[in-house]
Amino acid sequence: MTNTIKALIFDLGNVIVNLNMRKFYKKILPKSDNKQINIYKDLWEPIEKLDKGLFSKEEFYQEAKKRFQFQDVGKEEFFNMFNSIFDSLNYKLLDFIKKLKKDKMYKVFALSNTNPLHVEFLAKNIIDFRDYFNQVFYSFELGMIKPDPKIFLHVLEHINYKPSECIFIDDNRKNVKVAEQIGMIGIQFRNETKILEEIKEVLSIN
Repeated sequence: MTNTIKALIFDLGNVIVNLNMRKFYKKILPKSDNKQINIYKDLWEPIEKLDKGLFSKEEFYQEAKKRFQFQDVGKEEFFNMFNSIFDSLNYKLLDFIKKLKKDKMYKVFALSNTNPLHVEFLAKNIIDFRDYFNQVFYSFELGMIKPDPKIFLHVLEHINYKPSECIFIDDNRKNVKVAEQIGMIGIQFRNETKILEEIKEVLSIN
């Protein structure tokens, strides 16, 4: 078939950079005086607000302090714990993205549910995604998160491409499904080798 793809849109967490939330859990749970805490509910609600830009860093810390009921964890220590989730980078995929951008045959974008704490930490210590993509879209700056269809439509409008001209890559099946419903080609990330094979197949490149 004729290749009409003009842009690729990548998720970041567990696609470009591998995440390990258990590192954070292991650090914070021993500090919690709340023995009834539900780690997923009590943690993910404030994280989602942070990712949507509804919480400042200070508000996120105070909410976490209230929920976890820790007394001896300062703000910077808590932020360091929260930023401990990052593992290795998928370097082969990054090299591929960098080559796509350099060759200028396709535009490459990133769309991530994330927050200023993680973005600032990564840029300072691990990777600045702006070096690899034509543009990066962060949920906390847009005020919405995947899989809300509005965030996909916002990005498409901003980059000025039709859905059918874009490939969307994400490890979360729900996000991929919404992208497909909008009209994009969706590929779920499973591992680095597989995703490179699948992208190259769609683009008909070696």
